[in-house]
Amino acid sequence: MAFVKILFRSVIMTLIGASVLALYQINNGLFDPLRYSASVIVLALVCLALNGVEHYWKSHRAAQKTGRMRWQAIHVGLEKDGLLIQGVDVWNEDWRKVDAPSLKLPHPEHTQQRHTYQVYEIGPVDRPVRFAAGELSNGVWGFYIPTV
Repeated sequence: MAFVKILFRSVIMTLIGASVLALYQINNGLFDPLRYSASVIVLALVCLALNGVEHYWKSHRAAQKTGRMRWQAIHVGLEKDGLLIQGVDVWNEDWRKVDAPSLKLPHPEHTQQRHTYQVYEIGPVDRPVRFAAGELSNGVWGFYIPTV
């Protein structure tokens, strides 16, 4: 999915840049189709590289931020068990996966077991409730919340 986003943004940036370049060259009597084509190819490669670097940087920063974050176990339970996090019913919300690496954390009740948890947000986008959740066994979920 990230590659599609990078490619889409690069194409849009290239189209805008190519349009501006063509207008400039035409208005100043400098338009040469061969030179213009080469310029657009270089522009496309630069846009692709810049978007790739931006994506890497953002995901790297998110990974660092999540890696430094501490997590507190808050719940082990069954699906649809009425769990509330900060007053929001977890099971009645659409979970939005956060662009962060998965976490390896202990089972909230059996700390010798380690499980994989994904980071999600629920609630309003401007005031999201963040948590990590992982299915520990069939229909049994473990939940963590970030701590300061």
